[in-house]
Amino acid sequence: MEYENMADGIHKCIVSNPVKGEYTKLPETEHLYRHAKCAFFYNPDDNQLKILRLFIIVFRYTPDSDESSDSEELLPESPDNEFALAYSEEDRMGELFVVGSDSWESLDTFPFCPDTIYSPCQLDKVTHWLCGDDKVENFIVFFNFESHTFGNLTGPAHMVKPYDVYYDMVLVHGSLSVIDSGANMGEFKIWRMKEYGNEDSWTLSYVIDITVWNVLHEPCMCDWSFVCLNNGDIVMTCSGGRMFFYNLVNRTGRLVNHPPIQLPSVVIAHTPSLISLRNAVGDGNLEVLKVPSRSAQAGLFAHNYIQVSETFSGQLE
Repeated sequence: MEYENMADGIHKCIVSNPVKGEYTKLPETEHLYRHAKCAFFYNPDDNQLKILRLFIIVFRYTPDSDESSDSEELLPESPDNEFALAYSEEDRMGELFVVGSDSWESLDTFPFCPDTIYSPCQLDKVTHWLCGDDKVENFIVFFNFESHTFGNLTGPAHMVKPYDVYYDMVLVHGSLSVIDSGANMGEFKIWRMKEYGNEDSWTLSYVIDITVWNVLHEPCMCDWSFVCLNNGDIVMTCSGGRMFFYNLVNRTGRLVNHPPIQLPSVVIAHTPSLISLRNAVGDGNLEVLKVPSRSAQAGLFAHNYIQVSETFSGQLE
């Protein structure tokens, strides 16, 4: 979980285990930033914990100075400060924090804008994103937590830029997959990359008909979030509170009533972990703190509370 306040120069990032009720604060970076995107990696076999952060650098300058240029976009000036904030979309930076170190490690420049990546998907030691950056030829970009390198993969053949449909990325039966939720108001199409890295292996594997629930979705108003569970169910949810559980094997589904979900939100597959953060942190300089209640202030930022865990309940139809 992360919080940023550019005007006050506040950047805080914490890692939490809601099952154990523990959290730890990561070192703060020296840079002001916007459009930050983060990825988390933990390997229990060798007790390796890493966090990746990609962002656009923001700098301060006084209104009378000549430090800004026409290519920089001004951000709203704080009435309490005598400086302005500016940034350039090309001024990107990546940082990696490895538990056991004292600070974030600066990475080489990466070829895509962090504001254009979305729908993260973890496969082994690699985090993938869908990328809408027109300067990147392929639709899928990734970061390898083992080699600390960036790369990209081609998507299904029908995914071309610029695009006017919506996509999400999930793992289906261990394969990188793309869900097309904009091709038809009554269905979702799932494309699987059956052989990782082979662009010719993209296959239309499933078509989910959602008209059986008498619900259509508007592609231009799409706010769906997707995840694939270990049992083969695809979970689809939107801000209106509609939740669908669809079994890819027997092609059956069920609807769960749920109150409207505040955006932005995502669906995640949560596997309860009994591994203490104290074991993951080891003998480093990160202090592990206890969360005293289900919803408690953990010092992430003032006047706000982090929700450590949320119980899902609903009525099946």
